[in-house]
Parts: sequence; C-alpha cells; structure tokens
Amino acid sequence: MHLKRVIPIVFYFLFLLCHNANAQNTNKVIFGKVFIDSIPNCTFDPSEKGLNTWKVRLIRPNNDTVFATTNSTGDYQFSKSINGIYALEVLTESHYWLPCDPIKSFATSQNIDTQVNMAIKKAINCPKMEVNILAPTLIKGQEGNYFVSYCNKGTADANNAYIDVRFDAFMTIISSSLAAQNLGSNRFRFQLGTVKTGDCATFSVKIKLQNNISTGLSHCVEAHIYPDNLCSPAPNFLASIDGNCNSGQAEFSLQRAANQSNNIVTKIKIIEDDAVLKTINDTLKNNNIKNIQVPFQLGHVYTAQITLPNGDVIGKGIQKCDILDTKGYLLQFTQEDGNPFTHSVCRQNEGSIKSIEKTVVPTGRKTQHLIAQNEALEYVIRFQNVVLGDTVKNVSISDTLDKALDPSSLVFGSASHLYSWSLSGKGELMIQFNNIALPDSSKNKLTSQGFISYKIKQKKDVSAFTLIQNKSSVKLGNQVKKVSNTVFHTIEKNIKTSTGTITICEGEPTPSLIKTFSFPTYDSIITYTLVVLPKKKTDIAQIVCQGATGIFVTIFNAKNGCDSIVTKTVTLGTKKTMQNFSICKGDSIVIGKNVYKSKGIYTDMLKSSNGCDSTVVTNINILVIEVMLKKTICFGESYNVGSKKFNQSGVFKCDLKSANGCDSTVTLYLNVLPLPKEDTLKQIKCVDNKGPFGTFYAKDILKTINGCDSIVIQALTYTKSDTLKLNVTADTKGEFSYDGIKFVIKKDTIIYFEDIKNPKPCSYIKFNVKKFGATSTIDKNTDGILLEIAPNPFEQSTKIQVKNSPFNEHEISIYDELGRLRRKEKFLGTEFILEQKELEKGIFWIKIMSNKWVVAEGKIVIL
Repeated sequence: MHLKRVIPIVFYFLFLLCHNANAQNTNKVIFGKVFIDSIPNCTFDPSEKGLNTWKVRLIRPNNDTVFATTNSTGDYQFSKSINGIYALEVLTESHYWLPCDPIKSFATSQNIDTQVNMAIKKAINCPKMEVNILAPTLIKGQEGNYFVSYCNKGTADANNAYIDVRFDAFMTIISSSLAAQNLGSNRFRFQLGTVKTGDCATFSVKIKLQNNISTGLSHCVEAHIYPDNLCSPAPNFLASIDGNCNSGQAEFSLQRAANQSNNIVTKIKIIEDDAVLKTINDTLKNNNIKNIQVPFQLGHVYTAQITLPNGDVIGKGIQKCDILDTKGYLLQFTQEDGNPFTHSVCRQNEGSIKSIEKTVVPTGRKTQHLIAQNEALEYVIRFQNVVLGDTVKNVSISDTLDKALDPSSLVFGSASHLYSWSLSGKGELMIQFNNIALPDSSKNKLTSQGFISYKIKQKKDVSAFTLIQNKSSVKLGNQVKKVSNTVFHTIEKNIKTSTGTITICEGEPTPSLIKTFSFPTYDSIITYTLVVLPKKKTDIAQIVCQGATGIFVTIFNAKNGCDSIVTKTVTLGTKKTMQNFSICKGDSIVIGKNVYKSKGIYTDMLKSSNGCDSTVVTNINILVIEVMLKKTICFGESYNVGSKKFNQSGVFKCDLKSANGCDSTVTLYLNVLPLPKEDTLKQIKCVDNKGPFGTFYAKDILKTINGCDSIVIQALTYTKSDTLKLNVTADTKGEFSYDGIKFVIKKDTIIYFEDIKNPKPCSYIKFNVKKFGATSTIDKNTDGILLEIAPNPFEQSTKIQVKNSPFNEHEISIYDELGRLRRKEKFLGTEFILEQKELEKGIFWIKIMSNKWVVAEGKIVIL
C-alpha cells in the first residue's frame, strides 16, 4: 500500500484564549493566512488556496525572533507579548515562489487581535521535486525499513514522476509499499505518476542486511527523483559533485549547474580517512565538469569536500577503491552532493540499538567532532516502545536548537509515522505523533520503533571553536520523560598548509610524507617532497683454488653523504655442482667421458678451466607420459586421437609422440549421444473469414542444449474465429468501455481473446469506431497493437514494448520449442524488461495477454 502522508500540519502549542473585555495584552494574538495569489491583486480572495506547512518569521519590538507554521488551510498564529512595531516574513519553499511583500511591518494596539495576510505569487510555472531517504537502524542479519519521502515544492504539477534508488551491495530487497522495477546492480525504480504542486508522500522499502559482514561497516544508499530539470531563471544551485574509483585512482567530478552564466571559485579539500591531503582553489566554468584524480593508498577511504562561494559545503566519499569503511570515515564529512534532486545517506551497521537515541551526520572528526563552517547537519531522533504489554499511542519530542543554528533553514526529511510540528521562541522545536499505536518490542521489534529526521544549516560564518550542542527529550505515552544522548560539534579553524623537502639515502626507511600538528583543535599540515639519493654498489666475484673464501664487504663514504658499498665474493674452484635431466626412454646424457641412459644419480670428477677440480652430481629421470581424455559427441560425429578416428562409445588406448618428443599413452573415454528423436510442436492460429484454413507442417532443425541437432515438426493449424462486430461512436479521444473493460481506440482495432469454455480455441471482436461523421472500412489492423523486442537475439536481458495497447496491466507467458510453459509474469504499463534468469540458450515463443485478451505474440532468441 502506498503510505501517503500529508506533510505535517502545524501543532499549536500556544492555544487561543477566549476574547474577553478584561483580557490582558498577552491574551491577544497576531494571526493571518499565507495563500497563493491566483487573482493577482496581492489581496486574499475566498477562492484562493492557502499554503500548508510554510514557515513564518515574526520579529517583535524587542528584536526577538519567533517562528510559526501554517496549517492545512494556510493559517498561522502568534501570541502578542507587547504592543509596538512588528515585522512579518514568509520563508518561501522554493525559488519559484515570490511574496507580494518580502517583509510586512505593522503596529499593534492594546486588547486587539491583529490580522496580517501574506500573498505568494508564482514567479515561474515549474515543478521542483525533492526526495529524502533514511533508515533509522541497520542490524546485521536482520530486516529493516528504508523510508522514502518526496514533495513537489514547485508551482506546477510534475507529470510522469519517478524515483531511482541505489541500495548498498550488502542489502537484499524484501518488499516495498510501492511497486518497484528492478534495474539491475541493486538499483530500483518507483513510479509516482503525477505529483501535484504542494503534495508530499512517503513509501517504505523493507531490506535485509547480510550477516557475514564486519560490524560497523558503512552502508550508503542514494535516491534520485525525476523530473530533475531546472527551469529558467534557474534557482541558486551552484555545483554538484560525484565520485568513483577508476584504474587505481579516486576520481571526483565537480560540475557547474546548468543555466548559470557566471563562473565560480571553489575551495576543494581532498581528505584521506580523516586527514586533509591537499587543498585546491580553482575556477569552475559554466556547465563544465572538472575531474580531480588522487592516487589512492591501500587501505584508505577518500573524501572530497567543496566550499562554494555562497558558503555552502558539499562533499562525496569513496569507500570501495580497495577497502570498505569500518571506522565511520564517510560519516565524519557531509555527503550532500549539491544536486537538488538527490539525497544520499550513509549509516554504520550496529550490533544492538538503544530504545531512545539521537544521531547526526556528519559526525565530525576527532574527539571534538570538528566540522567546517556553514556545513549543514542532519539529525535523526529514534524511539522504541520497550515496556512489555503496553501500547504507546502518543509520542512527543522537544528539541531546543543551538544558537549557532539557523531556525529558518529547518527542513524535515523522512519519518516513520504521521506527525505535526511547530517552531517558536528562539528555536524551540516541538514534534507530536498522535495515535501511532506502537506495540511493545516483544510483539513486533520492527513496528515498535519510530523516528523522525530533519536538516538544518549553521548561521552564516559561525566563529571557529564555537561549540554546537543539541539535546532532545522524548516522552512515550504516559511513560516518564526520557532524555536522549547529547550530540555536539566544534567549528574547525581553517587548516594551515606548508611544504618542505626530506632527503634520504637509498635503503633508509621512508618517513611519513604528511606531518600533522594539532593546535589546539585544528590541523597544521606540512606536505614533504621526498628525495632519495642512490647508493653506489659494486659487486666483485673471484674464484681461487686455495686460500680464504667468503663474502667481503667494504663501505666507503661518498660525497653526497650516502655510503658506497663494494661486495667481493670469493669461492674455491673445487666445488660441487648439482644438475637434473629428464630424458625419453632410449636417449642418453654425456658427462665428461661417461654416457648415462638409465634413471639414477651419478657423480663425476671434472677438471675446470682454471685448473681446480669440480664435482658434478647428475640426477637423471626417464619421462613416461600418460594422458586420460573424457569426451562426449553427438550421434554421427567422430573424435580423432592422432591419426585414429572413433565414433562409438567405449574406452580406447593410443600411443602418440608428445610435444617433448617422448612417447605418450592416451586413454580415451568416449560417450556418443543417441540420435535425437523428432518432436512435434502444435500451434493454433486464429484467422478471420479470409483464411487460410487447415493444418500446415514444417520441419526445423535446431541445436539442443548439449549442441546436438534436434528435429522439430511444427504443426500450425489455422482456425476460423467467432466474430463479433461492434459499431461504436467514440469521442475525439476514442475512449469507451466494453464488457467492463475500458478501451482507447485510435483506428479500427481487432483484438483476439482466448475462451477456454468455448470449444473453439479463439475469438475476436472487431471495433468499428465512427469518428467525424464517417465510418472506417479498414479490414486489417494496420495501425493497431505493435510488439517491439530489442535487442533480439540477446544474452542477458531485452526490453519488450507493447505499443498502442488499450490496457494498463499485462501478463507475459514464455513457451519453449516444445510448447511447454516456462515462465509467466504480470507487469504494469506497456514495457517489460525480460532477464535471462533460468532460461537456457535457444528459441522461445512469447504471448502477451490482458485479462482474457491476447494482445500480441512473438518470438525471442537467447544466445
């Protein structure tokens, strides 16, 4: 079931007090409506639609800022604290919306409610799709849910929308609440249809994580929503980044967003594990792609982090060049890639989980949890009912945002259940789940859990060493309020870099080329260039008949400070030499004056050229080669061994000359397959009154799986069909219903269907559609249903398209050469990707049906 949810309606934690003649100033309110100015006069008209869950910012006379959110009808409300001059601003959902008044200033009076409406125009007519994906927990060997949330924050409906999700390689997809199309390589497509402006929804995907993996391994999942085009004038999207491994290098691709006329200067950090390798300042030109390649060292994870001119930080990590991330390096840095239509999330698997927990990415590096200025944070608050026998209906969460965070940038992501929220005061966030009925964990571990996520930016250019803390409290039903763990970050100072040179002699240990010094919470990096001075080495060999022997090494000091080494090896002329020979039977070996033909070990004393005796020990082996062959051939074929030919089953021995010239014995175990029998394939073809009629035979010689010929007799019977002709007057779209089924007819259409109750195997109905005052006289389906299969033949997969079909749901049946049903599957729409799966190589017939209607037939060939 498609888990739709309306993006949270505002939860009013400030209730409206009754109007009273003796009421105080604090009992009065500032209220109004945020609406689409469809009648362009910047004034609210009753027919105009309110905007749901839009944030409204109010600046009070004492310069205090508070926030509220609109409800499903676009209404908002603030409590009025004092009289004076107020300023009201609506935070637009996307670049495609434009307020009539960016900020409205107004004065309030004592004991009077103040109404201020805010009109929003459409700057351009364009959809703007957003997607978020998240799993609250990942446990090895267990099932878990990913939740995919999406919205259309644009000003126009998004047609033919869909989401592609790339899951981690260690995950298996169990099921999903929205139908999924397998694209291969653990990528799945989810069709959304038309997403109207302002509409949001969520669907879930159940996965199972493998058990035989390392604890703490990072698993990354990415969602991409379509349509993903930007309209002109384009929003302020600056650039995006992607990364992968390529021929021994970590390669990052940085791309300027399209429809931008200016170039931008970027600051690029290349990070190995949690240490910065280098920084690059470069200009990225309009709509250009810049590739950055880094030779990777074995056993390391690489990340690129980009700071854009507006201060935004984007990044991408790579973990599979030669290692998988088990230390959480990918989580230490942002994985926001700058693409407004994608969302990536990385999470480490766990051995166990807490009942209430708060996590955040990026986690930051080192014990101070260092993050860059302007780097956005994505929080996840997870809760679970662990009280036996108790079902929790309501859950409330309160979260005080740190002063260094910007409340106006708050954006909610995925959540497990319907919820409402409000943002007021100086960053006081309240979240409420009502009637969610969490069972206790002993009854259903998976459904006893819940979560919510949200993303928020830092305020512009927060000072270095600023501590950002975030602590939330969670109340589960009537249980005592529980406080989750506190998460914190420290804003790092810009990294200082310098260079130097290290000179060493050849053979000395190589020092680390990167020196890192901490002072006190930021890194100062010195990158050294290594120069290796070669040693001069001289080797001398000397043979003596008598005297001292051994290896003598003399070391001299060279001018460059590196040693020069002379090695002299002195050996006696009288020495013992071992040698091995393998010869054919009947051959011989001559050692000195002796001739040897038999297998054995022989010792000879020889005189060397320098006058010193030499002892030669010779090991002779006689080669005997035996070869065993097992072969299977078709009836009528033969198999050759040397000059001999064999065509019957049995065991045969042959003597041959091998490649080394020695005789060899070959034993052949030959299996001759019997002559394949003839098989008859019966098929029936439905025809109209024109025929032909009767049964026709044809003989085909095909290759079987083991490569032998198989003879198939095809008996094709042409059978006259029952005919029902209907004259139907259709509108200009050609839409009408028959027998409870809706048809879309462009021209005269003939549709065949099978009738298992009728003794005749097939029937058809011919629809004559009367259009524009004339009735077509076309007898054949020249512009009817078409079947396209490409590629065909194929090896792994092919795409089957049923064009002009009046049906939305089809069933494909696949038959082998002998008419046996091999596969049957249903699919939505008119396209189907056929994977080879369990089908062997050969010829197959396919039939496409919808209900009892035969839509199309064809033939496929698998190579």
